Amino acid sequence: MRTGGPLLNVEVKMQRNLVEGYSPHFRVDGGENLGISFEKVEALSESDTYRATVALVYPGVNYQSLIEGAEFEVLEGARVVGTGRVLRRLHAI
Repeated sequence: MRTGGPLLNVEVKMQRNLVEGYSPHFRVDGGENLGISFEKVEALSESDTYRATVALVYPGVNYQSLIEGAEFEVLEGARVVGTGRVLRRLHAI
């Protein structure tokens, strides 16, 4: 499902199973909803925690708030379904 956009490694705690191809939004500090797509997902030993690679899918959207160490909410519409943090950038944003 790779879209050609920059990639990030993230760690996420979810209230649902996390699968590749899932495309919610991330939001940092109550800011703008940022469209992403989960490209690679690995479940950790904790049942609700995952390490994942996400693609930043929308050209022209400002993803600068997703810096290394940034904490974010995972949103489906207006509903928060998880939280996470950016581990590292794989390509410049």
